[in-house]
Amino acid sequence: MKILIVAATKFELPYLLKDIPEDIIESDGDSVHFPGEKRQVDVLITGVGMHQMAFHLGELFATENYDLAINAGVGGSFSKKWKLGDVVSVQSEIVGDMGAEDGDSFLPVRQMNFVDPNVYPYQEGLLINPHLLSQYMALKDLPYVKGVTVNRVSGNERTVATLKKHFSPDVESMEGAAFFYACLFANVPFYQLRGISNYVGERDRSKWDIPLAIKQLNAKLAELLAEFE
Repeated sequence: MKILIVAATKFELPYLLKDIPEDIIESDGDSVHFPGEKRQVDVLITGVGMHQMAFHLGELFATENYDLAINAGVGGSFSKKWKLGDVVSVQSEIVGDMGAEDGDSFLPVRQMNFVDPNVYPYQEGLLINPHLLSQYMALKDLPYVKGVTVNRVSGNERTVATLKKHFSPDVESMEGAAFFYACLFANVPFYQLRGISNYVGERDRSKWDIPLAIKQLNAKLAELLAEFE
């Protein structure tokens, strides 16, 4: 089993990288290989943002084949249905800030007749993960959520209201849609796991819990990887 773990930053994967010298991963696009008899795990750190994820993941897929790819990171939740630290599986993605402003309104790109919403890999404008979690014991109980990917993390009620109106998302990240797009085109089975670090809204870092989100995300990754030993 050849597995790829993808994260925007090395700080989101302390479990996997705890024994790796800091200078091994020092720039965007760096990767680490963990060979084994029953599994090989590669870790790719892309850097923050959709363009970083798209380029470095696409570059790797051009030369390497994987049985499974997992995007692991923290993310914000639009709902308090999930507690800070909960781990969720993102099952659909959309880019939330691609479109045009029309006065005080926002027009998503799919409403501008520039893009066919059903041209592969899109389905009604969404990027959808066709793979089920139930085949892995570590993942079978994770809730499925809808993701929105943005270049600018939402920090006011107007932006939040716009995203909810057009996309009804559950969680927000800065890389998820690019990961989905690359994996769908490369025909690599994939999952996106997010540890909830904050609630999307007015930016108040005192109410965030990034350490807990990272801790529980890495614990879930450890459970999953143990299934392949």
